[in-house]
Amino acid sequence: MEKLIENFIYKGQIMSIEEIIKQKAKKEILEDENFIESGAIDSLSFIEIIEELENRFNKTIDFDKVEPEKLTSIKGLKEYFNVE
Repeated sequence: MEKLIENFIYKGQIMSIEEIIKQKAKKEILEDENFIESGAIDSLSFIEIIEELENRFNKTIDFDKVEPEKLTSIKGLKEYFNVE
């Protein structure tokens, strides 16, 4: 399967997954850092990010089939949504 290009329009701007997360973050985040555990993203912001990504990629996350911890880093989200 070909990887999708991760950039998409978000609030009138072309943004990547990383940019969306960093926009909501309270501090700088590394790509493989767990942004929930580090306190960079709170639970409400996490839900907003997940909803936005599900809408943009037209893919619903089945939390019964994926460990939520795999979705709490930029790297994990890119892997899940199969983007570069």
